[in-house]
Amino acid sequence: MSKKRLKIFLSFLFMLFMVNSIFGSYSESPMLMERVKNGDLPSVDNRLPIHPKVVKVREEIGKYGGTLHISKGNEMRALLVENTIESTGPIPVFDEKLVEGNVIESWKVMDNGKKFLFTIRKGLKWSDGYPVTTEDVRFTLEDIYSNKNITRIFPDWLVKGGEKVKLNIIDKYTFELDFKEPYGLFLLQLQSIARGSYHFFINPSHYLKKFHAKYTSMDKLKPLLEKEKLDEKSWGKLFQRKWQSSPWNHRKDIGYPVLDPYVVVEKPSDNVTIFERNPYYFKVDEKGNQLPYIDKVRYESISNQELMNMKIMSGELDFTINTSLGDLALYKANEEKGKYNTVLVPIKSINTKACYFPNLTYEDKTWRKIMRNPEFRHALSLAINRDEINELVYYGFGTPSQACDAPGSPFVEKSFRNAYIKYDPKKAEEILDKIGLSKKDKDGWRIGPDGKPFTINIEFFQVNPSLVPTTELVASYWKDIGIKTEMKVIDGGLWYQRQGANKTTMSVWHEDASRPGNPFFFFVPYEMINWGPAWRTWFTTNGKEGEEPPLEVKKLFEYYNKFTSTISNKERIEFGKKILKSQSENLWVIGTVNNIPIPVIINKHLKNVVNGLDPQWGPSMEEQYFFDNVK
Repeated sequence: MSKKRLKIFLSFLFMLFMVNSIFGSYSESPMLMERVKNGDLPSVDNRLPIHPKVVKVREEIGKYGGTLHISKGNEMRALLVENTIESTGPIPVFDEKLVEGNVIESWKVMDNGKKFLFTIRKGLKWSDGYPVTTEDVRFTLEDIYSNKNITRIFPDWLVKGGEKVKLNIIDKYTFELDFKEPYGLFLLQLQSIARGSYHFFINPSHYLKKFHAKYTSMDKLKPLLEKEKLDEKSWGKLFQRKWQSSPWNHRKDIGYPVLDPYVVVEKPSDNVTIFERNPYYFKVDEKGNQLPYIDKVRYESISNQELMNMKIMSGELDFTINTSLGDLALYKANEEKGKYNTVLVPIKSINTKACYFPNLTYEDKTWRKIMRNPEFRHALSLAINRDEINELVYYGFGTPSQACDAPGSPFVEKSFRNAYIKYDPKKAEEILDKIGLSKKDKDGWRIGPDGKPFTINIEFFQVNPSLVPTTELVASYWKDIGIKTEMKVIDGGLWYQRQGANKTTMSVWHEDASRPGNPFFFFVPYEMINWGPAWRTWFTTNGKEGEEPPLEVKKLFEYYNKFTSTISNKERIEFGKKILKSQSENLWVIGTVNNIPIPVIINKHLKNVVNGLDPQWGPSMEEQYFFDNVK
């Protein structure tokens, strides 16, 4: 090659290098390109991690631009919940083939499930451009979870064998977690709704240290405390207010660093929040386009169903699951006017739409004597007319079922789902007579051993609109067999407080299925929402507090411990079936109707949506949504 040609060739290579340096090997939204051009942002190549997460789009590569209008908290899930690792499988059974990296890029399970070696995605950055490192993990475990000014009780999901997890920092991106006992379910925890969000594991230490007494002097904290009307001893409360611990908190402070697709940029009113794309978001599509496609999201909290329906019909919402099955015909009739499609989507992640769980540790001797008898709970279940509930409340779309696990679960046998679901009020009354509730007062109410009408008070808050009409029917069925039943709808915050304090007698919830990382949500009383609060306390404190449970409940805790410990799918399924068998025999939770679909409203121009949609928990992979009509 002549010197002249070599010079031209080298000049060409240099030109390619400069073009690549300026424009990068990845593409980005025009709104970010403008900021790069103005010097407000580094190039997209310098904002992305070394190995970005590549997302396989559902339908097609999208277009940049537009504003997504949504209206319900669950629709925010994809905006606010980036999991530590991700599952590609629908059922909560750990299988390495169904797990892939997300915020954590890679991992290794060691010592028969006792140790876990994790590597954070190298070059990953918070939304303010600050690097994500193992310091964010250390800060979370040592300075948040282990500081009693901030966290009263160390998270039980990070405890095994009665001991807290031990953290070993290897380097800037690698760390090891060491549990006392095998913890086969741990990886599942990190891909779940309940524990999977990075918020539970990795927090922006560079930002939060400004509100932590260990890192910031009291002189600097004092003005912040005064603004929040707190004294110096209450700095932990200040930290709690600044720490966005909940992955579903759509009211994050403006400027709070996140790893999510969108960041809060404006709050025009108490019920409206404006989000904008995160310029440092770590995912790209198959062609190297940085996600998300949509530029902005406008979230408006709407609690009134009539107002919600008006906004749907006028086309003011691009996507919503905040719908009523009873208004399906209304939605279909206004599709052309509102420029949307109505898609009836089955809920795959949960079982019954309304299930009833009695508090078996409520401090009343009469209540305990009667309600702890499984035959009494059998009678209550047999008295429920599930076919009627299905027709009147769910318009015939559902299926009568006992409280069990979700459809497709490997833990379910047909007998579990059908236990005591046949409507047989005569049999129910025979059972009540047999167990000592044959006497009635002048009004026809059955008399308990204390000489008073035995009364069930159902307390709940409206998690969804169907709970009230369903509970009205359930109360009427129980009244028909002589059990005095009262219903009370209360504030959600008050309900959580009363339920956690062992003050409720019976409650209602809108689901009962296991979820990845949070298995057997209802069937073992280890979570906040449960049928034995005092037993839960005993379990979570290793017997130091609370009330020692009976043998049958101890067995459940034993099965659950083995379920979470084993690294064998075969053994996990075995223990899962034992738990559900106990539920079917004892009816710790009483179910009604399952498999009820939800009408989902989708803008005609919104793409990459429905595949994989879980209406119970909102849209998934919202970062790949796009409008096909943007210019």
